[in-house]
Amino acid sequence: MARYRKVEPKMWRDEKFRQLSALEPCGQALWMWLLTGPCTTNIPGVLVGTDQVMAAELRWSAKAFREAFEEASRKGMAKGDFDAGLVWLPNACRPGDDRNKPESPNVVRSWRDTWDELPNCKLKSQIWQSLRTFTKALGEGFAKAFAEACRQPSPNQEQEQEQEQEQEQEQEQE
Repeated sequence: MARYRKVEPKMWRDEKFRQLSALEPCGQALWMWLLTGPCTTNIPGVLVGTDQVMAAELRWSAKAFREAFEEASRKGMAKGDFDAGLVWLPNACRPGDDRNKPESPNVVRSWRDTWDELPNCKLKSQIWQSLRTFTKALGEGFAKAFAEACRQPSPNQEQEQEQEQEQEQEQEQE
């Protein structure tokens, strides 16, 4: 059985830590950062940020970040929609794997605000499906908490948002 360790994301912003020699761009360094970095959220496996933001956090070039991310993506370890600014680590929440099991349904309920703030995109729908399966496997209380906290993304929500933005831009131009 794996041993539990807690890593604080604020470590990445600590003055002494930042003064250490920087991680060289590579798949393993990126993976460690994706698991522990400041773009993580309270929802296991969900990170918020564009490739530009994440590259800047790591002090890597955008090209180096994309190459390392592509390496993780090819292995099925990470998915990203960088236009939306959303990253998903699909293996973070697998049924039967207790690594990231929420301690109670209340923890799942605490995902509500984060979930509502995630950008709507196809990746958010994939995340929703995976989290739904994960919480169902944990039992009725967890599944109910998930249904309360995380509304299913509407397939039309992304289009509706784009249309609203276009209308606002047109009104501003007039």
